[in-house]
Amino acid sequence: MSTTGRGLSPEQRDWLQRTLKGFALSPEAWISTLMSYGIAASYLTGKATSCPVCGGDDRFTYDNRHGRGDWVCRKCNDGDPMGGDGLQLITRVNRIGLFKLMRELTGGAPSSSKRAVADFKAPRPKRKASPAFVEKRLTDMWNAARPQATGDLSMRYLQ
Repeated sequence: MSTTGRGLSPEQRDWLQRTLKGFALSPEAWISTLMSYGIAASYLTGKATSCPVCGGDDRFTYDNRHGRGDWVCRKCNDGDPMGGDGLQLITRVNRIGLFKLMRELTGGAPSSSKRAVADFKAPRPKRKASPAFVEKRLTDMWNAARPQATGDLSMRYLQ
């Protein structure tokens, strides 16, 4: 991904390069970040699917092979194969600059350009436990508790 940053001051360009060098997310965090920027979970399965950038059928694969949200599209680059990291995917889908994206990800103000994920289905709420069960469970936990002692994990943590 290019960090030349057209229109950026030298300080902004230096900040961007330093930030990109140290930027890392877990595989789960990549999926969460991509989804928060409007890339549906259906694109992030690791199987061939339509491309969120060019819209072509059965040509996009999210594989996170190098741990940077990696993806490949067989036709995204004017008919030629193209691939990149998760940051590049977000910038291409949302049409925002890399500098602006990194400011948001590192604690800047959130952008209004984030799209809602259209096919995201919230999990159904689980049934609520009866008050009698909750009371019994909490009472049993309280009765099973023991005081802190020297050498316990909690005491070592508090020292």
